[in-house]
Formats: sequence, structure tokens, C-alpha cells
Amino acid sequence: PLASLVTADTSAGGLTLVRFDNTALAGDGVKSELASSLEAVPTCGAAASVSCAAPSSMLLVGRLAPESAGRFGFHLAFDPPLQYPSDEAYSRLWVDDHLLYPNRTGPPSASSKGNVAARWIPLPPRALDAHGGIVESAGSAPLGSYEVRLEYVCMALGGCPARTATLRWASLPGPYASAPFLPIPPSVLLPTQGAPEIA
Repeated sequence: PLASLVTADTSAGGLTLVRFDNTALAGDGVKSELASSLEAVPTCGAAASVSCAAPSSMLLVGRLAPESAGRFGFHLAFDPPLQYPSDEAYSRLWVDDHLLYPNRTGPPSASSKGNVAARWIPLPPRALDAHGGIVESAGSAPLGSYEVRLEYVCMALGGCPARTATLRWASLPGPYASAPFLPIPPSVLLPTQGAPEIA
């Protein structure tokens, strides 16, 4: 179970980052650490303890606990960029079981077709109407946290470039509003997953 992967100090803010020398996210991993920053996380290399010249994978899990309720969007970027689809590597980001990468959340891009609402996830969890508005109901859950799972897998037999991954968020004031994606502060990062997610 993922709960057994946590070997870092769980009293500090961060997500649990586990690196593997295989493409299956399998086994105990070659390194497990607390990632207190989600800015420019290396996918391989000396800092990652896995070689860029061979297939490997990494898993980032935990929770994000905003200090107040709102509409949050998330943006994952790689440097150099990770093409989609790619024969070399792939990445997937789930936030509360929503697959956000290779999709994204936030305001629609200029290339979006039609009149689509911003893709964001309300916290506390709420139902959304067709216009992206929050539907309040009696007995709704109190403020909680977002479950996060980020996978990156280098499948190429000759390895992959030394990429970095950056995960940021934005608090959006309304369903059609825009806001810049900002660094996620360490104070809202929790290294363990919730009991329902582990189960």
C-alpha cells in the first residue's frame, strides 16, 4: 500500500516523493523523500538518485489542504516540455480522482472550441451546474483536502532528458474568471493520503 512508502518526516509540510529504477512504480523504490517544494522537481539525475540514461519512474502522493474554501485550478508543466503523446515518457496527475494531466484546470485557452467553463475543482467538494456554478446543499462536507497523485514514467530504453516538473495552483474567484498559477506553499502540503484514499 502507498501508506508504507512514507519514510520521510511527516511533521513537516511536503508531499511524499518516491523514485523507482523501473517503469512500473513497483517495489520499495530507490529513494523516498519529503518534497517540500513542487517547483522544478527533477525527474532523474544525481538529485533524483535515478539515472537519466535508463528507464525510471517517480510517484508524488499526499494531500493539499487550502486554508479556505474556494475554486482551485492546477497546472503541471515540464522543462523541457513533455510532448503528448510521446513515445519516450508519460505523466499523469490526479487531484481527487480527476485526471488533470495531460488535461489541465483553469480558464479555457484561446484555442478552446466553444463556450466552455473553466475547469477547476471546488473545495469543499460540491456539485457543479452546467455553467460551472457551485450547487450548495444541506449537510455538505466541511473544508477538506485534495488527494494528489502525480506519476512520471520514462519508458525509453536509452533514458530520457533531465526534465523538471512544476505543479502550481490558482484560486479562481468565479467559474469564468482567470487567475495566475502560483507556487503551492509548503504549509498546505501533507505527505500522507487520507484513509478513504488508502482503502
